[in-house]
Amino acid sequence: MLKEIINYVFSKSPLRIWVDYEDYLIIKTKCTELEERMRDARRLLVRPYVTKSEIKEPIGCIKRRVVFPVQSAENIVCERKSSVMKEYYCVNFNESAQRFSDSCNIKSCPLYQNYKTYADLKRKYEFLLNEKKSFWQNKICLK
Repeated sequence: MLKEIINYVFSKSPLRIWVDYEDYLIIKTKCTELEERMRDARRLLVRPYVTKSEIKEPIGCIKRRVVFPVQSAENIVCERKSSVMKEYYCVNFNESAQRFSDSCNIKSCPLYQNYKTYADLKRKYEFLLNEKKSFWQNKICLK
């Protein structure tokens, strides 16, 4: 790989290297923007609930509950336990399957459009992330 890097640096003009670097920065910026938009879209799919009996109540692809440990007055100083967040997913919500196609086909769900937006953003993000990871390898080895 070192040989290819040296060949790339000496065979390309400084202007060509700079243009390649700017192209890489554009992809990196788009990745960051898509990641932020994807996180925001995922937040719209989350519905909080309080008790276990409410798991089926709120409509949402992701149901989230934060459980705080019960502490007595004497244990507060000695022992600090952190809260635990539990997430439950709709049976049609499969994040790993979204890179190929939508795993949810329930169009009557009120969150279906939010899900579609999230799935599309996730596919675009993963495509750009792969492009970013292989950018320099493709530039150095193929050109």
